[in-house]
Amino acid sequence: MASKRTAEQLADVLFPEALEQEDFADGVLSIPPEQRKLHTETYDFTVETIVEKLIDGSIFIPKFQRRYVWSDAQASRLIESLIIQCPIPVIYLNQESDEKLSVIDGNQRLTTMRKYFSNEFPLKGLTAYPELDGSRFFELDPRFQRHIQNRTLRCIVILKDTHPQVKFDVFERLNSGATKLTPQELRHGLYFGDLMSLATKAVKESNFLTALEIKNDKRMKAEELVLRFWALSENHANYKKPLAT
Repeated sequence: MASKRTAEQLADVLFPEALEQEDFADGVLSIPPEQRKLHTETYDFTVETIVEKLIDGSIFIPKFQRRYVWSDAQASRLIESLIIQCPIPVIYLNQESDEKLSVIDGNQRLTTMRKYFSNEFPLKGLTAYPELDGSRFFELDPRFQRHIQNRTLRCIVILKDTHPQVKFDVFERLNSGATKLTPQELRHGLYFGDLMSLATKAVKESNFLTALEIKNDKRMKAEELVLRFWALSENHANYKKPLAT
């Protein structure tokens, strides 16, 4: 029995992501079956409409998303894909309580479109239309401009009446970037508000990081520990696994 427990502990160390995924699944199973359904709506927005919504804030990039990392060559390839009618992967959005839409998956693509419409970079390294190399949006022939603006992108919106734990599970499933988001980074994006802000303030204004000997806490581990303390000290009697939820 002891050897089995040791093997399980070793597996936890070697495969922590698998353990976290099980926690997310357990969290969904903890809610009533009728509430486990994902409520979505599908929209085909034009590129022009999406850019307008990004500018006016009705679609926004939440704080938990990684920063914009695409090079001009990568960004140019997306714009060229729009020109040649190449299919663009689905964009996933989350409906907030105020009806605004936060980006779950598609940050790099949407930011690229906004930046190009704002003339922030010239096209470079094009393979299908090298004649357009060096062109910013305002320098394109108006017919090219309208063609790009009128392209439609499939957007799937996760509606606000979806159970929060189901949303959390979906975020984890879509969290497939090169650097996976931690559970706390997902929480920070999903439930950002006064409580999350207070946890961040508590960490910054206390000696917490020094006490834990944490020199760099970019992944929000300290905030997660603060939230765990508050949650368990407030309502420990009703605690149910998994802790990730």
